[in-house]
Amino acid sequence: MFEYETPTADVITADEEIVEAPAAPPRTLQRMHEKIRYQQQHKKPRSPLPGRQPTSCPDCDVTWIGLSRRGKCPDCGFVYDEHTRAWQGKRGGNIGGPIFATVIGVGSMIVLAPPWWVVVLAVLGLIALIAYAVYDMLIAQDGRFIATTPRGVVCRIRSHKTRVIPWGRVVFAEASAYRMPTFKVHGKQRAQRINVKKALRSFSDGCAFAVCVEDGIKRYGRR
Repeated sequence: MFEYETPTADVITADEEIVEAPAAPPRTLQRMHEKIRYQQQHKKPRSPLPGRQPTSCPDCDVTWIGLSRRGKCPDCGFVYDEHTRAWQGKRGGNIGGPIFATVIGVGSMIVLAPPWWVVVLAVLGLIALIAYAVYDMLIAQDGRFIATTPRGVVCRIRSHKTRVIPWGRVVFAEASAYRMPTFKVHGKQRAQRINVKKALRSFSDGCAFAVCVEDGIKRYGRR
């Protein structure tokens, strides 16, 4: 004979309220959650240094996008790693000052009519001032920069030639919110001060440069 089975707790009866199971989230939402979870698990530790690693070479402007975080520039051989930081100065030259000085000098000579030797010295001085302004503008067009790298502090500030200062020669760099950094390196007899103002655009850049120099001395100085 057919036996009637007593309903158990796992079986829905007429007296129980039927609760519908929640619908599964869409596949797109699941993929988004999986992507967020993967990014959180594989998140790279944030560097304590200010700024970000440059995406192009500060020396030759070749892009580094798609390259390893450590290596050399494929064009000029600039050595970099994930701790490299770079700052670039303004690419425009200051030609207004020499022009203003020339106008004032010529006007003064016309009004005062000084002796001939004073006129000659004034003309030579104005020519030297204009020549220096043009040379400074040409360097600015090439791009002034300063960078902290595994090799040392690399900069191009006062000439067209790129200079590399090894970490063993770096003494210190200090700055404040209202003063550009003081950067000193070991010279032949005493510490030598290098003017880096033209490679930095603001006081915040100067503070960031000082922090990166201090970190570079600790990180690479003993190698």
